[in-house]
Amino acid sequence: MRYLQLVRWKNLVIISITQFSIWLFLIKPLYNSAQIPLQASIATLLGILLSTLFIAAAGYIINDYFDIKTDAINRPNKLLLENTIDRRKAILLHLLLTFIGILIGLIIALQHHNLLLICFQIASSLLLWFYSTRYKQSFLTGNILVAALTSICILLFYWYEPILSLHKNAKLVLFTTALFAFTLTWMRELVKDMEDLKGDTLAGCNTMPIVIGLQKSGNIVQVIGMISVVLLALLSILLFKSAHYFFGSYLCISTCLPLLMVITQVNKDATSQHYAQLSSSLKFIMLLGISNLFIYYINY
Repeated sequence: MRYLQLVRWKNLVIISITQFSIWLFLIKPLYNSAQIPLQASIATLLGILLSTLFIAAAGYIINDYFDIKTDAINRPNKLLLENTIDRRKAILLHLLLTFIGILIGLIIALQHHNLLLICFQIASSLLLWFYSTRYKQSFLTGNILVAALTSICILLFYWYEPILSLHKNAKLVLFTTALFAFTLTWMRELVKDMEDLKGDTLAGCNTMPIVIGLQKSGNIVQVIGMISVVLLALLSILLFKSAHYFFGSYLCISTCLPLLMVITQVNKDATSQHYAQLSSSLKFIMLLGISNLFIYYINY
């Protein structure tokens, strides 16, 4: 169980649900309508899913490995490395998971006769390493990097499944989902930095809340959130104009309204507990956003 906690199994489940939902509700219907056998697509899904999970799990391990000092202050009760798991075993597990993830990526690339596809797995592994060792403690780069990697987990299907490029609506939903994941992850990463202000300060980090303060950081979180709400509202309007009333309404209720509620609460308090609750709320809104894929499926 402790190793499952180390690799953030709950986050891995969310990644799995997201990628499987994209395949089930966006890609599979396109294959069915074109009467194309699904075997190759299923193999691609499994390859993308497994390589993503192994590399993400390795990323969580290396993040904890280099974050022991701040975690000992911010989350002493949840500190696994050194307390229950040996650091040497952790780094070996990180290397093993990274190797397996890249190997699976290579197999998929060979199956698609395009070795350039392996660049996604290699680049993600390197970026996760540099994030943990250098960029996590930076003013802005680390937050954007994690948000970008989250959206890439979604956009991967665009390069692996050429059939998506032939369907305008499915492509729009895919890129909208990726943009939504990017903005919410960026918000959540900033909120987590606000939550970890004490430990990050003592560790000599240079995160946004340390540089400009909690209030201004909260304002930036609100701005990013409002941009997301505006973009989703515009998408809802387009859906209404296309007579997709149920989908447009559900999009507003499931994502816009909860996100607006979180935005109003950002600067309400300045405690670690408050920011932890905001972080959990943003994760829940991400799950609600994934449910829009199912609504798209039943509407189209």
